[in-house]
Amino acid sequence: TDAGSLQTVTRAFRTARNLNLPLVLHVTGTRPFAVDASLAIRDLALNHRPATVGLLSGSCASDHLDLMATDVIVAAPDLTLSASRPTPYSATEARQSGIVDLIANDDLDAQLAKEITRIGRLTPARRLDLRHRTMDQRGSETGAAVEAARVELLDLHEIRDHLRKSMED
Repeated sequence: TDAGSLQTVTRAFRTARNLNLPLVLHVTGTRPFAVDASLAIRDLALNHRPATVGLLSGSCASDHLDLMATDVIVAAPDLTLSASRPTPYSATEARQSGIVDLIANDDLDAQLAKEITRIGRLTPARRLDLRHRTMDQRGSETGAAVEAARVELLDLHEIRDHLRKSMED
Protein backbone atom coordinates (compact mmCIF):
# COMPACT_ATOMS: atom_id res chain seq x y z
CA THR A 1 0.00 0.00 0.00
CA ASP A 2 1.18 3.50 -0.66
CA ALA A 3 0.85 6.58 1.56
CA GLY A 4 -2.38 7.64 -0.16
CA SER A 5 -4.01 4.25 0.45
CA LEU A 6 -2.96 4.28 4.10
CA GLN A 7 -4.49 7.75 4.49
CA THR A 8 -7.73 6.47 2.98
CA VAL A 9 -7.83 3.49 5.35
CA THR A 10 -7.03 5.72 8.33
CA ARG A 11 -9.76 8.16 7.33
CA ALA A 12 -12.28 5.30 7.01
CA PHE A 13 -11.41 3.99 10.49
CA ARG A 14 -11.67 7.47 12.02
CA THR A 15 -15.00 8.13 10.33
CA ALA A 16 -16.37 4.78 11.53
CA ARG A 17 -15.08 5.45 15.04
CA ASN A 18 -16.55 8.96 15.19
CA LEU A 19 -19.94 7.72 13.95
CA ASN A 20 -19.74 4.54 16.07
CA LEU A 21 -20.16 2.34 13.01
CA PRO A 22 -19.03 -1.26 12.52
CA LEU A 23 -16.29 -1.87 10.00
CA VAL A 24 -15.42 -4.56 7.46
CA LEU A 25 -11.71 -4.73 6.67
CA HIS A 26 -11.54 -6.37 3.22
CA VAL A 27 -8.03 -7.51 2.30
CA THR A 28 -6.89 -9.16 -0.90
CA GLY A 29 -3.72 -9.31 -3.00
CA THR A 30 -0.44 -11.15 -2.93
CA ARG A 31 1.81 -8.18 -2.11
CA PRO A 32 2.36 -7.71 1.62
CA PHE A 33 1.84 -4.29 3.15
CA ALA A 34 4.80 -2.21 4.28
CA VAL A 35 5.60 -2.88 7.94
CA ASP A 36 4.68 0.62 9.14
CA ALA A 37 1.39 0.55 7.21
CA SER A 38 0.60 -2.94 8.49
CA LEU A 39 1.20 -1.90 12.10
CA ALA A 40 -0.87 1.26 11.69
CA ILE A 41 -3.83 -0.64 10.22
CA ARG A 42 -3.55 -3.37 12.85
CA ASP A 43 -3.60 -0.80 15.67
CA LEU A 44 -6.61 0.94 14.14
CA ALA A 45 -8.48 -2.37 13.91
CA LEU A 46 -7.44 -3.50 17.37
CA ASN A 47 -8.66 -0.29 19.03
CA HIS A 48 -11.86 0.15 17.01
CA ARG A 49 -14.65 -0.11 19.60
CA PRO A 50 -17.62 -1.06 17.36
CA ALA A 51 -17.78 -4.46 15.67
CA THR A 52 -14.93 -5.18 13.24
CA VAL A 53 -15.03 -7.98 10.68
CA GLY A 54 -12.03 -9.04 8.59
CA LEU A 55 -12.67 -10.38 5.10
CA LEU A 56 -10.00 -12.24 3.15
CA SER A 57 -10.67 -12.95 -0.51
CA GLY A 58 -8.81 -14.01 -3.63
CA SER A 59 -5.08 -14.59 -3.41
CA CYS A 60 -3.71 -13.27 -0.11
CA ALA A 61 -0.26 -13.12 1.39
CA SER A 62 0.23 -14.70 4.80
CA ASP A 63 1.44 -11.27 6.00
CA HIS A 64 -2.14 -10.04 5.64
CA LEU A 65 -3.06 -12.04 8.72
CA ASP A 66 -1.12 -9.47 10.76
CA LEU A 67 -3.81 -6.93 9.88
CA MET A 68 -6.66 -9.09 11.11
CA ALA A 69 -7.04 -7.70 14.62
CA THR A 70 -10.78 -8.12 14.16
CA ASP A 71 -13.64 -9.76 16.03
CA VAL A 72 -14.13 -12.39 13.34
CA ILE A 73 -12.31 -13.30 10.12
CA VAL A 74 -14.47 -14.35 7.18
CA ALA A 75 -12.93 -16.11 4.18
CA ALA A 76 -14.42 -15.77 0.73
CA PRO A 77 -14.83 -19.16 -0.99
CA ASP A 78 -12.11 -18.21 -3.51
CA LEU A 79 -9.46 -17.56 -0.83
CA THR A 80 -5.96 -18.88 -1.44
CA LEU A 81 -3.58 -17.95 1.35
CA SER A 82 0.12 -18.26 0.62
CA ALA A 83 2.17 -19.87 3.34
CA SER A 84 5.57 -21.38 3.95
CA ARG A 85 4.32 -24.73 2.66
CA PRO A 86 4.45 -25.52 -1.08
CA THR A 87 0.70 -25.20 -1.68
CA PRO A 88 -1.37 -22.28 -0.45
CA TYR A 89 -4.21 -22.74 2.03
CA SER A 90 -7.68 -22.92 0.55
CA ALA A 91 -10.62 -21.36 2.41
CA THR A 92 -11.57 -24.77 3.81
CA GLU A 93 -8.04 -25.52 5.01
CA ALA A 94 -7.76 -22.07 6.58
CA ARG A 95 -11.02 -22.73 8.46
CA GLN A 96 -9.86 -26.18 9.60
CA SER A 97 -6.57 -24.81 10.89
CA GLY A 98 -8.22 -21.96 12.81
CA ILE A 99 -6.84 -19.15 10.65
CA VAL A 100 -10.33 -17.95 9.69
CA ASP A 101 -13.54 -18.24 11.68
CA LEU A 102 -15.98 -18.98 8.87
CA ILE A 103 -16.28 -19.29 5.12
CA ALA A 104 -18.69 -16.97 3.35
CA ASN A 105 -21.53 -18.36 1.31
CA ASP A 106 -23.07 -16.89 -1.84
CA ASP A 107 -24.80 -14.04 0.02
CA LEU A 108 -21.72 -12.33 1.45
CA ASP A 109 -23.50 -9.10 2.46
CA ALA A 110 -26.15 -10.96 4.47
CA GLN A 111 -23.50 -13.07 6.19
CA LEU A 112 -21.40 -10.01 7.08
CA ALA A 113 -24.52 -8.24 8.41
CA LYS A 114 -25.34 -11.29 10.53
CA GLU A 115 -21.83 -11.36 12.03
CA ILE A 116 -21.86 -7.60 12.69
CA THR A 117 -25.23 -7.94 14.45
CA ARG A 118 -23.96 -10.88 16.53
CA ILE A 119 -20.80 -9.06 17.54
CA GLY A 120 -22.69 -5.80 18.13
CA ARG A 121 -24.67 -7.39 20.96
CA LEU A 122 -21.54 -7.45 23.13
CA THR A 123 -20.47 -4.49 25.21
CA PRO A 124 -17.45 -2.61 23.82
CA ALA A 125 -15.24 -3.73 26.72
CA ARG A 126 -16.22 -7.38 26.27
CA ARG A 127 -15.76 -7.09 22.49
CA LEU A 128 -12.22 -5.70 22.90
CA ASP A 129 -11.35 -8.38 25.47
CA LEU A 130 -12.56 -11.14 23.14
CA ARG A 131 -10.72 -9.54 20.21
CA HIS A 132 -7.43 -9.64 22.16
CA ARG A 133 -7.99 -13.25 23.24
CA THR A 134 -8.92 -14.31 19.72
CA MET A 135 -5.75 -12.75 18.35
CA ASP A 136 -3.67 -14.67 20.88
CA GLN A 137 -5.35 -17.99 20.02
CA ARG A 138 -5.74 -17.67 16.23
CA GLY A 139 -4.16 -20.61 14.46
CA SER A 140 -2.98 -22.24 17.66
CA GLU A 141 -3.26 -25.95 18.13
CA THR A 142 -4.86 -25.57 21.54
CA GLY A 143 -8.65 -25.41 21.41
CA ALA A 144 -10.57 -22.56 23.01
CA ALA A 145 -12.07 -24.82 25.69
CA VAL A 146 -8.65 -26.16 26.67
CA GLU A 147 -7.25 -22.64 26.78
CA ALA A 148 -10.18 -21.43 28.92
CA ALA A 149 -9.63 -24.31 31.35
CA ARG A 150 -5.91 -23.51 31.50
CA VAL A 151 -6.62 -19.83 32.28
CA GLU A 152 -9.14 -20.80 34.96
CA LEU A 153 -6.67 -23.24 36.51
CA LEU A 154 -3.99 -20.54 36.60
CA ASP A 155 -6.48 -18.19 38.27
CA LEU A 156 -7.28 -20.83 40.89
CA HIS A 157 -3.57 -21.36 41.59
CA GLU A 158 -3.17 -17.62 42.01
CA ILE A 159 -6.09 -17.49 44.47
CA ARG A 160 -4.68 -20.47 46.37
CA ASP A 161 -1.27 -18.81 46.63
CA HIS A 162 -2.84 -15.57 47.77
CA LEU A 163 -4.88 -17.36 50.46
CA ARG A 164 -1.83 -19.31 51.59
CA LYS A 165 0.17 -16.10 51.92
CA SER A 166 -2.58 -14.31 53.84
CA MET A 167 -2.94 -17.32 56.20
CA GLU A 168 0.80 -17.20 56.90
CA ASP A 169 0.63 -13.51 57.72
